[in-house]
Amino acid sequence: MEAATAEALLKITNDCKVWSQDLLVLHNGKRINISSAAQGKDSTTPSDAPDQPEYFPSKTKYQFDTKFKGLQSREDIIKMMKHPDTHPGSSLIVRGQKEATNSQRKCTLIFVCNQHRGISVDEECFEDGKLAKSNIKQPTMKKVKTAGTINKGVAAFAKKKDRKHIAHLGDSVGKQPMGTNTSVRRTTSNKTEDPCGMRVIVFLSVVDDFYYLATSSNMTHMNHFELPNRCIPQNSSHLEHDDISIMNNMFNANIPASVISRVLAEKKGRDDTHFDPKTLRNMQAKTQNLIDESLGYTADMNDADKTLMKLKE
Repeated sequence: MEAATAEALLKITNDCKVWSQDLLVLHNGKRINISSAAQGKDSTTPSDAPDQPEYFPSKTKYQFDTKFKGLQSREDIIKMMKHPDTHPGSSLIVRGQKEATNSQRKCTLIFVCNQHRGISVDEECFEDGKLAKSNIKQPTMKKVKTAGTINKGVAAFAKKKDRKHIAHLGDSVGKQPMGTNTSVRRTTSNKTEDPCGMRVIVFLSVVDDFYYLATSSNMTHMNHFELPNRCIPQNSSHLEHDDISIMNNMFNANIPASVISRVLAEKKGRDDTHFDPKTLRNMQAKTQNLIDESLGYTADMNDADKTLMKLKE
């Protein structure tokens, strides 16, 4: 590949990693785009935003639906902001919740992109042509003698002759010289090297007890691509109450989780929405555990014990 072609491809890739977020919230039952109210000094009130006040508090140009009022509505507005339809192409998480931040704000909620955390990679830890870090402390193995064995071993499921060999290697592993830089960590991290600066700031005003979008919010994503909805993991916060009831009823009918995943996606009316079957099974297991606890069943009971307990009632 020619250098000019490689440079052009790299430029296109970097340009795709910078994009603006649309913020779509529900207001009076209608979904509107309020990203224009989060542009710093250039922020403006969305043209299709209904029931906006004549005068706004400081540093805001949009008031959320008046059904969100007071601290008791904090969890409801968090659920709405974290919904995938509110921020297409990305995933938001709650970075912080602060109460009484100043004389004008009773509560402040900070939502950030899930790519907001970054780490610096020390290039000195890597050698040319190697993907693993250098100067890492050598691992040591502890030999343990278990019941029914003659020789100390380190692998519980290994054959006896293999355990003898592994235990013999363990004598020399701990004596290997360590590198000069023992602070280099072997573990890896899922943090990105270059963080994303996108964030949404929502605050509760002390004047009227309503929620507002701060103009200091940043709608620009950096250092990562815009993701289609099918690539964004779905969880319980993305399901409504009737969706969870349908899911539990289908599990009780022994319908496979893969089928339930497709049913929920079709119910949402979107082909690009996907619920991981394993996530659905974990949600159903948690629900069933809560039901069992309410009925007095303990974790050490089997189906026969539960049946006997139910017949005694």
